[in-house]
Amino acid sequence: MLLIVRWRPYAYHEFLNVNKDDKNLLLIEIVHNGSPCASENFLRDLESNYHLVQVRPRWLPAASEGGETWFSIFVNSPITEFLAEKVAWDLIEYGTKKLFLKPLFNALDKLAPEPSKAVVGLRLLKLKIQFDDTTIFIGGINGNFYSIVATVFQKLSILMEKFKNEGGLRVTKIELPIEYRESSDNKYQIDTFHDRIDTKFYLGLWKITYMDGGLTKIYDFKSDQMFDC
Repeated sequence: MLLIVRWRPYAYHEFLNVNKDDKNLLLIEIVHNGSPCASENFLRDLESNYHLVQVRPRWLPAASEGGETWFSIFVNSPITEFLAEKVAWDLIEYGTKKLFLKPLFNALDKLAPEPSKAVVGLRLLKLKIQFDDTTIFIGGINGNFYSIVATVFQKLSILMEKFKNEGGLRVTKIELPIEYRESSDNKYQIDTFHDRIDTKFYLGLWKITYMDGGLTKIYDFKSDQMFDC
C-alpha cells in the first residue's frame, strides 16, 4: 500500500493507505514545478509497490519551461549489497529486505513527453538514488528510464571495485552524464539540460567523489581510464 505525503501551506500533511507491514525499503521524494509526477494516475501506479511517497511543489521563475522535476529514491542498503544481487529489476530480495525498482521506472516511462504533442511533459532534471553509503545522481532523463538506470547499475556492478582501487578511499558520490565546460571554474559538471534518452549517451564521462569531496576523479568510458579533476 502507498503512503502519500502532500505538502500544503501551514505544514498540513495528508496520509493515505498506511501499511506498517510493508517490507519494501524504498522511500521516494518528488519535488516538482507542475510535473505530471504529481498526478493521481501516476501515484496510483505506485500504490501496489511503494508505501511512502512524498510530493511537494517547488516554485520557479515564470520564465521556466514547466514540468521540471527532481526525483529522490532512498534505498535502505549499502550500495555493495545492492550490486551484489546482480540488479534483478523485478525484485531484489535478500533476508527480510525487498527492493522493487522496475515498477517505478515503468510508471515514469508513461510520463515521457511525446514529441508530436505540444504539451508540457516530464523534465526530470536530476534522479538521485541515495544508498546508506553512496549517492548517485543521473541528470536529464526524460524517457527510457528503465533501460538507462538498468544500464548504469550494470556498469557499476563491474566498475565499482575499479573506482575504489583507483581512489583508495570510500566512494560517496557518483554523477553522470558529465560535460566539460572550459569557461567554468568547475569544468566537469553533471549535464541536466539535454534531450538524449539513448543509454550510450550516459556512458561517456562519470564524476566519482570520494569521502564527501576529499578526492574527485573522472572516469572516461572510451579510454577506460580515470583522471583527477
